Amino acid sequence: MSRGRDERWSDATQALALRAAVATDDQALAAWRELTERVNIAALDDPELDRLLPLVWRHLGEQVGPVHLSLLKGRYREAWVQNQHHLHHASELVSRLAAEGIDSLLLKGLPVALLYYDDLGARPMTDVDLLVRPDQAVSAWRLLEGLGYETTSIRGPDPSRWEQEGDDDWYRRLRHARGFVRG
Repeated sequence: MSRGRDERWSDATQALALRAAVATDDQALAAWRELTERVNIAALDDPELDRLLPLVWRHLGEQVGPVHLSLLKGRYREAWVQNQHHLHHASELVSRLAAEGIDSLLLKGLPVALLYYDDLGARPMTDVDLLVRPDQAVSAWRLLEGLGYETTSIRGPDPSRWEQEGDDDWYRRLRHARGFVRG
């Protein structure tokens, strides 16, 4: 039986964007040129490729050419502003959790951006991931709710009888994470 492409790995177009973002100057510029010949960057419908554009802008700058200059610069600025908000809210949450004696650890995007990208505009993020100890999870959830956060729904249109959203024990036993949003 034939299976489709394993989407955990980049496709050829995404690989070109990645090369444009991190390869040596000549290789990066060649990859960028090939990418823009293949794809209409302004009409992208690939979130994985789109999230590389700020890093391409940071790496190549004005070498992206006048046609793409304002688009990439805008994506970079948008990511920078959004990530400033993420940083502000994450630091608030970590401080509040610590004040309540709840240990937490930032995971994935935000610490990677701070430690390795050294530029909050180069790595777009849509969320902040915090790890807490299993025995402190419910306390952390109550604190978040007290700050105005609400659990994000994970239920599909036809949930099974086993999905008991809102049940803390269900989340602790059967889910790897619980999402929250505010505002």
